Amino acid sequence: MPIENQIRNLQEPDSLILAWHSKGYKRFVIGELKRQEEGATLTYFPDSASFKEAKKKGFEPIIVFRKPETTYSEGVMEYFMSRITRREREDFDLYLSTLAINPSDKDKISDFALLGYGEGRLPSDGFQVINSYKNVVPPVEFVTEVAGLQFGDVKINNLQLGQSVNFVPEPNNPHDPKAVKVEVDSVKLGYINRIQSRAILSWINNGHNIQGIVFRKNGRPSAPRIYIFIEVV
Repeated sequence: MPIENQIRNLQEPDSLILAWHSKGYKRFVIGELKRQEEGATLTYFPDSASFKEAKKKGFEPIIVFRKPETTYSEGVMEYFMSRITRREREDFDLYLSTLAINPSDKDKISDFALLGYGEGRLPSDGFQVINSYKNVVPPVEFVTEVAGLQFGDVKINNLQLGQSVNFVPEPNNPHDPKAVKVEVDSVKLGYINRIQSRAILSWINNGHNIQGIVFRKNGRPSAPRIYIFIEVV
């Protein structure tokens, strides 16, 4: 069945991972946002190995939520929603299209879910909100950025929108035995980020059909960014 590059099964997560990364480093899990009846809470993981390693790489808590030992509830959604395109903007429908969300579904999706799709990534600070899709049972669709392009062998300039990609587990990967490689015509493009690779690997191991295409290309020639649309049934 041909892949359809539009989300049909909108996800409403209960939690989102707060990650941080700097150029040349992997994404570090440093906290979590949890949905509440009104708004959300932000909790850091200061005792985790990932948090401590990120600190060594230059990570500092978000300036308005600067105490790692505190669980924040005031202003959390307002802050993170300011990092994505607002609903009232004239180009909001276009923004939804870049996330593979049908603009006609904009009233069906909560702000918390929209934050998960939009990820709230700014080039200035390295923070990103990620839906891990943990425990999600397919069918599911989403857009994600390919990680580790610098380790790939595909010529990015030759990559075409709509081109098929494949997902290959790498159990012998010395850095991450749960790594999932992204390939184009059997050539390595990069990887699924390690926060979402666990869900991808679980779906593969459970026999689900996973398809993907090149959905969006942007960034600079010296630092390209490739997004893929993933469909799991």
